[in-house]
Amino acid sequence: MSLINFSEGFFLAVHSLVLIEKNKPNRLSAKYLANVLHSSQAHLSKIFQKLTKANLVTSIRGPLGGFVLNKDPHEISFLDIYEVVEGRINFSSCVFNKKECAFKECIFGYDLNSISQDVYEKLKDTKLSDFA
Repeated sequence: MSLINFSEGFFLAVHSLVLIEKNKPNRLSAKYLANVLHSSQAHLSKIFQKLTKANLVTSIRGPLGGFVLNKDPHEISFLDIYEVVEGRINFSSCVFNKKECAFKECIFGYDLNSISQDVYEKLKDTKLSDFA
């Protein structure tokens, strides 16, 4: 187990986009990607609906169809992908997102917020092209 956990949706999105980029000019279908990533095709299709709506990918229909990237992989950060799948990140002063605290000062100090900021920066600085 890890203290920092990302969702299955984020895992599928990142890995799918890397596979799409690595295999171009071939197009990869949701069925193919689901098989390679050992995932449900229905779940992966929901992820690709979000990626398409965010204009990160386009779906090409037909026997040679599949997904293609809409942007250069140098322009797509892991943070971009994360926020498409999970929603926009909004930092608060409490890592538990509580409005009120029983203590005058956070018993964790602000160390956890600092770690969250570090993870945010790492996602922002990591580009799809780093792995494709």
